[in-house]
Amino acid sequence: MPGDLRAADLRAGGLRAIVAEDQTLLRVGLIRILEAGGIDVVAAVDSADTLADGLTRDDFDVAIVDVRLPPTFTTEGLQTVVRARSTRPDLPVLILSQYVEPLYARELLAAGRLGGLPPQGSSRRRRWIPGRRPSGGGRRHRP
Repeated sequence: MPGDLRAADLRAGGLRAIVAEDQTLLRVGLIRILEAGGIDVVAAVDSADTLADGLTRDDFDVAIVDVRLPPTFTTEGLQTVVRARSTRPDLPVLILSQYVEPLYARELLAAGRLGGLPPQGSSRRRRWIPGRRPSGGGRRHRP
């Protein structure tokens, strides 16, 4: 699995993703958008347990994960990614959420490289932590 994702991967049609989203409409919509963009979705899951199983696979390049997954809809998606990154620190992850909580982003930053998109229209959009750590290891905020 590559340590970073490049535009050339998209142009070549070689990017493969796992999608973790519990809401069927969002999951199916995201899959269609990704596939229309040339990204092959190799697995689509709807819970933290199935996500944990999916993250053990070696046939994907990026995991796209909702923070909140069943069974409690708190931070299962995030916690599953953090656990997976303890054994696969180069695991590329894009975290999606309709709920902004800086603690979640800090937790992932502590676990290494991450990517995140804030909710649309979020008043905290300018304070969201971007998808990589600066070379000094500290936090960097999107302008």
